Amino acid sequence: MSLWNYVINWGIKQINNSRLLNYDDNFLTFKSYEWFENDFIDLENVLENCVPLIRTDLISCRELPIELQPFERILIKNNCLSNNSSISRVPLIDPINSVIIKWKHAALISKWIDRQDNTKRLCRKESYNFRLLLRGTRDGFTSQKFHELCDYKGATIVLMKIANTKQIVGGYNPVVWQSGFFGKWIKTSNSFIFNLGDGTDLNQVILSRIHQDHYSMALFCADVRGPSFGCNDLWMPNFSNLSLRCTSRHTYYENKILDTTKFDVEEYEVFQVINNKN
Repeated sequence: MSLWNYVINWGIKQINNSRLLNYDDNFLTFKSYEWFENDFIDLENVLENCVPLIRTDLISCRELPIELQPFERILIKNNCLSNNSSISRVPLIDPINSVIIKWKHAALISKWIDRQDNTKRLCRKESYNFRLLLRGTRDGFTSQKFHELCDYKGATIVLMKIANTKQIVGGYNPVVWQSGFFGKWIKTSNSFIFNLGDGTDLNQVILSRIHQDHYSMALFCADVRGPSFGCNDLWMPNFSNLSLRCTSRHTYYENKILDTTKFDVEEYEVFQVINNKN
């Protein structure tokens, strides 16, 4: 427990909030009513790389109400198996195999898939797993490679890291990617595109769902195109060594996600979305 005390106190000092610095080292004197929602979010963000290293498997569930209850929300949900069991060890491997986003972004996207737009409470154990299908720097950026690896894989998430910036944009296809010489529109009411900014502030993200008037043109599939959402709302061309230029024009989706209409990408990834609820 002393280790957990040190970690919590260290995290509070990193937040540098004078009101929270009055916190007593003894958990029993902790006054949770003096904390606001953003305080817990700030602490969770600071400790996101520390919590998985703590041997929570040695802490019994009976101890939680007294020793860990004030900060239980920062631990992973559903770790407590029974009153006589211990909390299962948190794996050190990030739950998403990505070089672009972290677990908290995957958790946020999972909530969006379920149409839960409240982002204040995120958990590593979410409703979906993301299985990596393609990584641009590993597999190539051509539309041919995209369709080879990603067609007919069901629902997918596309992530793009914009070159020369830290911005991350992407989209969700709840149906399927296909190939076709002439191209075809895919109808859905559940697709969306997004901008995660530089990934550090989840309060500044932009979510843009397909507009109800344009469900029939939510996605576009063609041999010469990579993943394409709407009518240039978020389109990837057939990349070559000469051009990585993508397009983002606000047309069929509800919100504008970028101020620029053209941008280059330095990395992109496509993940198959696997439903854990079945």
